[in-house]
Amino acid sequence: MKISSLPFGLACISALIPIVSSLVGVNGYHLPVYLVLVVLFLIAMSNPNSFRFVFHRQLNWAIALMALLLILQVFTGRGFVILGAGGYVLILALIFYNLLLIGKASTVLVMRWLSFLFKFFIVGLIVEIGLISFGQQPLLVEIFTSSIVSNTTGYKNYNPADVLRMAGLFQNEGGPNSILLGSQIAGMLSLFAVIWFAFVKKSELAQRITGYPSLWFVLSLAMLLATVNGMVFLVAILAIIIYRLFIREKQRVAFLVSISLFLLVIYIFISQGYLFARIFSSEPAFTTYQLQVYAPYGLDRELEGISTIDYYIFCFFNAVSLWLSAGWIDKLLGVGAPFFLTDQVYITGDFGFATDVLLKSGLAWAATFLATVLVICSSALKLMATGSKELQLWAGLGATNALISILWLFSTIHYNQAMQNPGGNALFALHLALVLYCRRRARALV
Repeated sequence: MKISSLPFGLACISALIPIVSSLVGVNGYHLPVYLVLVVLFLIAMSNPNSFRFVFHRQLNWAIALMALLLILQVFTGRGFVILGAGGYVLILALIFYNLLLIGKASTVLVMRWLSFLFKFFIVGLIVEIGLISFGQQPLLVEIFTSSIVSNTTGYKNYNPADVLRMAGLFQNEGGPNSILLGSQIAGMLSLFAVIWFAFVKKSELAQRITGYPSLWFVLSLAMLLATVNGMVFLVAILAIIIYRLFIREKQRVAFLVSISLFLLVIYIFISQGYLFARIFSSEPAFTTYQLQVYAPYGLDRELEGISTIDYYIFCFFNAVSLWLSAGWIDKLLGVGAPFFLTDQVYITGDFGFATDVLLKSGLAWAATFLATVLVICSSALKLMATGSKELQLWAGLGATNALISILWLFSTIHYNQAMQNPGGNALFALHLALVLYCRRRARALV
């Protein structure tokens, strides 16, 4: 395999880790970083005289601050929590960026590999939906439940699949998980595939490289409808807003009016119970039996009779409330891993960024990671795509990967699979690395 193909190949292997880890009962969360470091070491040893590792200036300060905060957290008993709160994402992004530079990846290689990855995810979802349709989801749950023992990602059968339920399907089943095994990540991958193949359809070169882009766009859109939930819907709306306000930048007023009317229609559908009925139902979220889970935390009486949406609000802001009530050192450096091992405080991951980044790792790292991703991506979104066809293609690739990277980040407002899923953090890192690389290649042509 060419060096320039390694980031894509490693991301593909990482995407398989959740399903393999769950199957054999082994925690593979750290495996992507180990694999990447081994590959980098072998490349450096095979070319010791010509190998040169480049530190990107927009990652230098973030990784340097990460190292400082990591030292402080370890010596104060907080553990290595930063690594699982975006640290691995930035480390992988830096290494992937260097592999792309060393291999001098071309537009053809980037488009072929990204198309392959998204086709791979879409085919996997189609197969999974087929199994669910034939009543085989209990078998999937049974096969991939070793995570209960090994603390790895497991198969979930409570995904809503609202659109399919409206069509009379999946009435007694949950929605698909994808090979990354997650309650929202299937919809995220479908959305990213829609964005990618929408870009491919507009590029003459990309169309020649990727066979039948219109077909794959339709299949991706179908999978998005099959997997959409409340969070994925919000991320899709954000994608449209970013595209129209920062990438296309045409008829902004008309767009804002149309998107407002669209959201009004969606609100009417939700209020009438046609969409996201489970989330906005006024029925109690828990039975008396289910409330026993919350008894050790003293929350059983507080949650008695609470609706699903009120419970979500409680879950979303509980981590923020805990962070606000912490001491100033804990606010800055985080409460650390030991805090999460106690049974005295109820902490959920529904607001992933607040739980795993802000509360666990502290404000200093939360602000650093957030700023790093946004700075990297915003410059790619603003890159002028005028000039030669090659320049336009590199600029388009940079903007597309920047959009997907921002959506990965925004998805942590709910579940934190962009950082806590081994496949998710490798894919997030790959898109960030491509933003840096495509922007570099585009600017070299200006």
